[in-house]
Amino acid sequence: MSFFLRQCLGHAVADGFDRLTQGLKACDYPLIARPESLARAYLCLGSSYLEEVVALMPDYAGAAGQTAPQSHVSMSFSGGTFYGGQFAAQIANINSSISGLSQQGGTEVADALKALEQAVLSQADLDEEQRRDLLDNVGYLGEVAQLPPEQRNRGIIRSALAALSLAASSGNDLNQAMDAWGGVLHNLLP
Repeated sequence: MSFFLRQCLGHAVADGFDRLTQGLKACDYPLIARPESLARAYLCLGSSYLEEVVALMPDYAGAAGQTAPQSHVSMSFSGGTFYGGQFAAQIANINSSISGLSQQGGTEVADALKALEQAVLSQADLDEEQRRDLLDNVGYLGEVAQLPPEQRNRGIIRSALAALSLAASSGNDLNQAMDAWGGVLHNLLP
């Protein structure tokens, strides 16, 4: 635990935690009547200390002239609408598939999936559930594109493409993406 604290919060915090919890070692002595109670007390003391450090950290950082860390989550704005955290995991999975495809030499499919992902995110008339479902379909196509053709499920690929085509019929961004890249995506069918 001390190594973790030193890496994440620095030596001063780790030293303070170690001082408060050093009595935990006494729980191994056979003369202690209820070692679990003593251990629980030390852990509670250490936990309270860490909670206090976390609560005061912004004040200490501000006094030291440090700024808040920058977020590593990518965010997208389209037509005044924010798409970020609620789709971050899906976007990360799709981007991982796209990266894998590019490394395998499937740059055309990777480009198609990237364009489709962007079209789903920028499509104005989709509600959150529709957007999530369409991103699921794009993610599935990214996963299946990495498989050999004989391992691909034709029916599920057709369903994913049909859902994307249906959504494209009512939206400009998706329509453009499917017009441009639909042929490439249909080549995923075994």
